[in-house]
Amino acid sequence: HVLDGNPAIFPRVSTVISTPEEAKLAVAEQHRAGVDFIKVYNNLTSDQLRAVVEAAHQRDLAVVGHIPRRDGRPQALQTALTAGQDMVAHGEEFFFTYFYGDADSLLKRNLPPQPDRSEIPSVVRSVRESGAAVTPTLSFVAMTRRQLDNLGAVLSDPEARYLHPDVL
Repeated sequence: HVLDGNPAIFPRVSTVISTPEEAKLAVAEQHRAGVDFIKVYNNLTSDQLRAVVEAAHQRDLAVVGHIPRRDGRPQALQTALTAGQDMVAHGEEFFFTYFYGDADSLLKRNLPPQPDRSEIPSVVRSVRESGAAVTPTLSFVAMTRRQLDNLGAVLSDPEARYLHPDVL
């Protein structure tokens, strides 16, 4: 289970966290279950994320996942890095947070959002200085393209049986 805020993006595949206290209890429960790391998701608040990181690090568990952005996209990356998130799980998370800007208004006008490329060195420096790792997950882009080209082929792939029904 991923740890997500309320409302969760995928409610039935997430442990929904509403308070920092619940965050600490969820980490303790996952630790007892024998997990290797804690995965965080989009809708955690800054306070909840800090509680997750603190509880996980006390148990020598890494915190990986999306960049929680419930309290606002522009500062979400810095909040996650300052909290001590150990890894950003997907490269596109930088776009969905730090570089998001006015993407919503552009998309509503059928215009492609364009991140300010001049900011990339600053983001790279911040991540490097924090010690966090980044897993680009470039396969996500290829899979998205594959779904757009032929969703039936994706759903008939034998490995699709491993997807949770809510994700499927």
